[in-house]
Amino acid sequence: GLTVLGAVTAAGGLRLQATAACRTIFELAGTNERATLYWREDNKVATARADELLDALTGLNVGADALLPILTGCVTRTNTVSRGERYGDRLKITTDTGLVFLQQQRGWRAFYGDVQGLAVQYAWQDAPFPRQVILNAQRDTPSEVQLRLRIDDGPIVNSSLGPETFSLNVPSTAAPMTLDEVRGLLR
Repeated sequence: GLTVLGAVTAAGGLRLQATAACRTIFELAGTNERATLYWREDNKVATARADELLDALTGLNVGADALLPILTGCVTRTNTVSRGERYGDRLKITTDTGLVFLQQQRGWRAFYGDVQGLAVQYAWQDAPFPRQVILNAQRDTPSEVQLRLRIDDGPIVNSSLGPETFSLNVPSTAAPMTLDEVRGLLR
């Protein structure tokens, strides 16, 4: 398994740093429109949209703007609700970007979401933020990936992060790599 430290902003900023056995495997930083993946072990770099890099790396097509609400347990950032249905202590909310299923548990909390081709499941474990997030590609998408995220420390909300957080200093000796090459890195 990888330990991933991350930062995601509402404005679409993204930074991920993955380590294993006390060494950095990769760093990914940028915005929805332009992000850079630096694969340290092979000294290779790829630049593309954040969702393209994350899709190539994990098999899940999700951008920086979608990650923030998913990781915080909100599922989606939309304020537009077109339909709500109640089933006992559960709610099914239809939004313009997908479905959110809420359960009455210390307030209303998401336990499942269907958003942007992803099935999202949550385990809260009596915490104010999700302790586990499971992302699956939906059946009608080409990926069969499941990504399990265990969140040990809660989100630091409204922290002021400078622009340097979302940029990488890649060595000039790094060789460029394509998205196809990125697809083979973690598989």
